[in-house]
Amino acid sequence: MISGLLSLAGAAILVVIDQLIKHWATAALLPVGSMDVLPGVVELRYCLNDGMAFSMLAGKQGLLIGMTSVMLLAVLIMLFVRKMPLTERAAWTLVLGGGVGNLIDRVLNGVVVDYINVLFMRFAIFNFADICVCVGVGLLMLAVLLDSFKRIRPQSQRRTKMERLELTAAPGDSGRLDAWLAGQCPTLSRSALQNLIEQGLVTCGGAPVNKKDKVAPGKVYAIDLPDPQPIEARPQNIPLDIVYEDDDLLVVNKPKRHGRAPGPRNPTARSSTRCFTTARGSCRASAGPSARASSTALTGTPPVSSSPQKTTSPM
Repeated sequence: MISGLLSLAGAAILVVIDQLIKHWATAALLPVGSMDVLPGVVELRYCLNDGMAFSMLAGKQGLLIGMTSVMLLAVLIMLFVRKMPLTERAAWTLVLGGGVGNLIDRVLNGVVVDYINVLFMRFAIFNFADICVCVGVGLLMLAVLLDSFKRIRPQSQRRTKMERLELTAAPGDSGRLDAWLAGQCPTLSRSALQNLIEQGLVTCGGAPVNKKDKVAPGKVYAIDLPDPQPIEARPQNIPLDIVYEDDDLLVVNKPKRHGRAPGPRNPTARSSTRCFTTARGSCRASAGPSARASSTALTGTPPVSSSPQKTTSPM
């Protein structure tokens, strides 16, 4: 919600800038017609466009207003309901701001005010809103290309030795692909399969898949399993809040959100186990009789035995 509101605010700022420039162009350029900015390169020329780029669909304002309104409404909804990277969000914000700027002209005046004319090449006269739309579309194309490069890695960079699993979807199989793969591979968690999909290691017909894709019955899905990476746990010098300590027992006050052990996602986590190792030189998971006595003195209650107790009942 917050990111959507920020995108809406950014688009509104672009609309205000576009309308201010158009009002200035109408007041300054309409009496003189044109104004040189860089002689032979760029000039400001007042022009009214009743169509799209290069005067396409000229005179069909009703169709243009309807098409533009539907597309901009879809962009606005997407900015609020969809999670997206910052580059993609900025791109859609530019598209929304530029589109609304030109839509206001069409609704109020029936034409769009253009004023930037490139002289060194044959090109259409455009405005600030057009620049926003074009830059936004360019950023979207760049984001798609970067995502493709991340998902489709060159074969030369892939491991030469990989275990490959091939799974064929039955006629009755359905649902999201990552959930279906997790059901077919009990040894792999759903999050692990999603990581493999993001790395481009899950393919269908040689093409990488998306974790949100639907299962296609009859299709063969291949999973390339890379070699497991070793995880090295290193002790860290972290201050400990030691509540009680003797020769057999060490009681540590573990703060909230303090991990107990490292994991594959965060092998350098500040864990209680490592703190224990740093402070004592070794981790003592069990304690002898004196430790149990110390625990009783500390808590006031004797420890509960984990072994089952025999009970007898009268006959």
